[in-house]
Amino acid sequence: MPRPQLVLAVAAACAALAACAQPSAPPPATAAPAAEPAPPPPPPVTRYDGRYSGTATRTSRASAQCTARTLRATMTVRDGHASLTAGSGRTTPPLEGTVAEDGTLALSSAHANGDGRFARNRFTGQARSGDCTWRLSLAKAAR
Repeated sequence: MPRPQLVLAVAAACAALAACAQPSAPPPATAAPAAEPAPPPPPPVTRYDGRYSGTATRTSRASAQCTARTLRATMTVRDGHASLTAGSGRTTPPLEGTVAEDGTLALSSAHANGDGRFARNRFTGQARSGDCTWRLSLAKAAR
């Protein structure tokens, strides 16, 4: 076979082989960089930790639910978690919440809620349950 024909025959054979070949797979996608881990939660606010005691004074009108004018109130704060009871504390669950960095506190339970602020070893705020509203005034107990 003359040389130009040989070149043509080899080129035709290569083209035929290329047409029969499977298309090559695309290169694998590169993995996305790992997401940054979420920052850890802030540490609890502990500077208000301790036991507080004082009064819950009714500021709403008396009703079947709110007969007492004043109740003894106690609050325990541990690792920034507050638990408040008023009266005997045996008939209703405590109001609970987490103290914010600025000393504010939102409290809640199944049947009541409240809020207030810590300042100078005291807690002042209010609590609400049904048609009853109470003013809270508590002082931190000495260690």
